[in-house]
Amino acid sequence: GRYRLAGKVARRGPKTQFTDLKASSGQSDVHGTASIDGSGDRPKLDIELNSEVLRLADLGLHAAGRDPDGRGKQWLMSDAALNPRAWRRDDAVASFRARRVDVGPIPVLNVAAALAVDHGILSVTPLTGHVFDGALTAHLKADLTTDDPADSLELKISDLNLERYLPHGSEEPLMKGLLLARVLAKGHGRSLHAFASSADGTLSATVPHGAIRAALAERAGLDLRAIGPIFDKHAPETPVRCGVAGFQAHDGMLTAQTLVLDTEHVLIVGEGNIHMDSEALDLTLRGHP
Repeated sequence: GRYRLAGKVARRGPKTQFTDLKASSGQSDVHGTASIDGSGDRPKLDIELNSEVLRLADLGLHAAGRDPDGRGKQWLMSDAALNPRAWRRDDAVASFRARRVDVGPIPVLNVAAALAVDHGILSVTPLTGHVFDGALTAHLKADLTTDDPADSLELKISDLNLERYLPHGSEEPLMKGLLLARVLAKGHGRSLHAFASSADGTLSATVPHGAIRAALAERAGLDLRAIGPIFDKHAPETPVRCGVAGFQAHDGMLTAQTLVLDTEHVLIVGEGNIHMDSEALDLTLRGHP
């Protein structure tokens, strides 16, 4: 989309330095330095970037008004694409830090990433941050020697506080508890959205204990009348003894292998799919005494 870039450049023989770099696009900002050493067979880039706020919504075709499908869809997984050919010519090391990165409606705080490109192989080891008080760690690798890069991702989240997440239009959280999650995936694509739409792998998550709000049962369409009143004005939630979710991913579709929420009064089980290409949920939840 619309952007502004300012900085200073100095060139001495085969070496070029960019300093006082400042860039903004939408509500996102980036500043830092970069240098290029062209004295060897392959140019070497050294980049250090920092940001106060980086929104993935400010990157990609949708932000630029060039959505090829014309649907105006803003993906949770950004469609901002790398150009593999540009990364094959150079080797690079880069560091990135941001006070906040917005992934759709989800803020990731205190993000830090170390990136390297060696003969077209890009690796991010690691990327760290905090989401809803929980710790996030990710390792990413992409083979940019082809125009359709092969990618792999390992993502771990620990102690994510579900009480901090408010769905759109909600005044109170639907659940309380600490979430543990892990994603192992392989796929193809030049963007996060393309990678997710082609991924094979697994997603697992657990909530060792917590509480479920009455609103969640109502939204899930659970018919709890037959098993007596669980929620009332004085107790609008019921304890969760354990929650477990396990999904198998194939070609961008996540199929529930295990989806169980064990509360004090009702056992909630689920089935269905998550379509990463359209980011659509097709899940059914049922309550049992």
